[in-house]
Amino acid sequence: MFTNENIADSPKEYHAKEIISEEAFLRLVHNATVDVLRISQCLAGEQVDPKLLTKRLFYVISVTARELEDFLDDHGAKNNRDWYFFRELVATARTFGFVAFLVEHIETRYLSFQDKKSYKSYFERTKSIRQYYNQLLIQIFTLIQNEAQRLNISFPPQGLSEHYYYDIPSNKILPPNLNEEEDKNEKESIIKICSQFINITQEFDDLECDRRYPPQQLSKMIPAKVNEEKIRRFELFMHNLESVYDTYVKDTSLEAQDPGFNKLRTQISIILHLLEIARALAHFYERHEKINTLLEQAVPGNSVPNCVVNWALYHTDRMMRSSKLLAEELLRHYAAMDSIQLPVPKNLGFHLRPSTLVAKVVNHYGSDAYLIVGNDKFDAKSVLSITWAGGKIAREKIDEVTFVGEKRVLDDLETLASVNYGEDHMGKNRPLPKKLSYLR
Repeated sequence: MFTNENIADSPKEYHAKEIISEEAFLRLVHNATVDVLRISQCLAGEQVDPKLLTKRLFYVISVTARELEDFLDDHGAKNNRDWYFFRELVATARTFGFVAFLVEHIETRYLSFQDKKSYKSYFERTKSIRQYYNQLLIQIFTLIQNEAQRLNISFPPQGLSEHYYYDIPSNKILPPNLNEEEDKNEKESIIKICSQFINITQEFDDLECDRRYPPQQLSKMIPAKVNEEKIRRFELFMHNLESVYDTYVKDTSLEAQDPGFNKLRTQISIILHLLEIARALAHFYERHEKINTLLEQAVPGNSVPNCVVNWALYHTDRMMRSSKLLAEELLRHYAAMDSIQLPVPKNLGFHLRPSTLVAKVVNHYGSDAYLIVGNDKFDAKSVLSITWAGGKIAREKIDEVTFVGEKRVLDDLETLASVNYGEDHMGKNRPLPKKLSYLR
């Protein structure tokens, strides 16, 4: 039985929360707010030095605001009438510092001068978005400064020193002379990455972010069509692909031989960061309605839903589409083709249901596969093509056909054939093996 004696003997101490006066809290908060208030002294107001607005400063904003937000949350500020709004402003500064940092990070880390032609639409659209984020941060820190004065928080004696905002140029790198590691099944890994990437892009189509929406429709998009939860799911997918690449493909001999690998890795990283931005902004829009309204009034000409849907997710969609073509090209080159003979579905042949399941298996892996009937070749990605083949099979009374494709596709087609392509002798649904659960 767990008793008070057990608690007393435990090496871990337990402390009940103590209610302190707001005057006592004010004495505690002075030191915690120093860095954020220093930033506010430089960013608040109408005359802001443009050289301050750098990737490094955005990172500092994100980190210092996060630390202050944690301090405020630890002391219950979100449940206090006087301190609630200040805490909300600090959380908003953290969000937009993080977002502005990622915008700069994408361009300085992943996009070179040579990329400007390929990503012309992105660069052009991002100019106005960057200006919007800068204006928002200036407005946010103006509000923070005003609220700090209302709360009687002491301001530090000076603003930022140069090391807070000075950007170290990133256009010079050390010689890439690290010894290549031993191969780690990199072909199988790149096939897996490409296949999963293709599947993710097909799911992303459901968000319908392949177009820009007029202002009157944007308010209906979040959270009904696009929300933090949905975006986070795609963000996690991309993070997993990046991790698999870095574990099994990065710095291998195969990567050194084919620049397409590194290009795909770069595009996955850009997509990941765009999704991080979209998720952070969607979270802000869904959770901080009061401050969002204040910012929209103070900085007209743009909106958070516009940044989420018409910029971050729109360019995510465009990047996914171009990257999908690269992934398909890599799959065709590195996925070894094989063949297997399989029986025709008993009784009803390749009518709609079995044809659909075959096409789903092939499309799940994203690689090409073909159904061979005599001298004719049919596209196993296409339900219509397979049903056409089914007509020839029925006319010629063929009971066995050949599938040509990647080994993983053929293995799953063999499993599907073992349960008569998901049908019983009456043409009704038959349970599929666990291995094919993605078909359900």
